[in-house]
Amino acid sequence: MKSLIRIVLPIFLILTLLNCNQESKNQNTPSSIEQNDEFTYVLETNQEITWKARHNEDTTDAYISSVNLINGTINIKDDKITSGEIKIDINTLDNNTNLPKNLIKHLKSPGYFNVLNFPDIKYIINSYSNDSLFGDLEIIGLKKGINFPCQIETSRDLISANAEFIIDMLDFELPDLVKTHLLPDNEKAHGPSNLVTISFNLKALKKS
Repeated sequence: MKSLIRIVLPIFLILTLLNCNQESKNQNTPSSIEQNDEFTYVLETNQEITWKARHNEDTTDAYISSVNLINGTINIKDDKITSGEIKIDINTLDNNTNLPKNLIKHLKSPGYFNVLNFPDIKYIINSYSNDSLFGDLEIIGLKKGINFPCQIETSRDLISANAEFIIDMLDFELPDLVKTHLLPDNEKAHGPSNLVTISFNLKALKKS
């Protein structure tokens, strides 16, 4: 009997230790699915980005209009927005019936957005934290770091993004806007403000 105990007891202890080690590994090693979940969401085309502008002397917005998306993506990894891109078609200014035609022509000219050489505006998403998007905005070939508050809701199949913020267009050195900014104050008052309000409510569907 004692011989049997001497044989069985060490075997039992070895099996117990092996089992404990395996459980410890299972507890300390995260699931590969949880660590590597990565999804791309595609922005629906032709969604609108609204912009509001005024003259320097105005107390309310003189123009409220919109431009449309060409396309865009938002990438998520481990429940965090890691990257993305939004591309806007400046030529869709032509769709605005509430804007004077001469203003549309001016905005599309080399003095402003120069659509013949730069037909789109691009925003590259770098990250999202503290309810703000961080990225680079590219207008007429100039790229500037821009971050703005944005409320984002995510589900398995849909992302909704809502924002309203102000951009200083002087940062992008639009030629006619720069000229206006350099005028004496009494002349500058009648010219366009360099501050433009941007707002959107965008939807992106999970890529199948």
